[in-house]
This record gives sequence, C-alpha cells and structure tokens, in this order.
Amino acid sequence: MSTSNLAQEPSEKGKIAIRWTVRDDCPADFIACVDLTREKFRPISSAEFRQKAQQHNRGNSHLWWLIEPGPKSKKSLREDDLSIYDADSAIPRIFGVRGQGVR
Repeated sequence: MSTSNLAQEPSEKGKIAIRWTVRDDCPADFIACVDLTREKFRPISSAEFRQKAQQHNRGNSHLWWLIEPGPKSKKSLREDDLSIYDADSAIPRIFGVRGQGVR
C-alpha cells in the first residue's frame, strides 16, 4: 500500500513536518511513505507504522516527522530517526538481500 504526501505542513510547534495517514484496517503488509516533493520513499511494515504513529483516531493512524533540524519533543520524530526506513536500507532488509542496496 502506498500513501503519498504532496506538501509539507507546519507541526504543532511550527516546524516543518510530513504526515501520512493510513486506515487501521489496511490489509497491506508494508506501507510505502512517499514524499513527492523531495522524491523520497520509505517502506515501513504496517505494524511498525501503527506502533510509531503519534495519533490514532476515527480508524486511522497518523505518522509524521519533522524534516527541519532542531530539538525533539516527546511525540515528534525527526527525519534522522527514521533513516532505517530509507529505501537503500529498508529494501534489502525487507527482501533479505545482502549488498549495497538499491540504486
């Protein structure tokens, strides 16, 4: 399953963040979080997506992270916190491939 983000938005504290929303009943094993403005994607398992999501309401899980450097709050994730989900790192881990990753 893929969820796309077309625009960055301010977080509660005014920092620039990216947010993805996925329905809790989504049957997919993996979610591909796609940032179209920066041409990045991060595949993450559905279970990890729900566990890391900062908000759960109305049958949806909302995951967001700050893309600006700065201090971290209790709820917020910084983009660096999710580097293990960068495509080059995640795809070999997901498919059990060893080597340099995807280019």
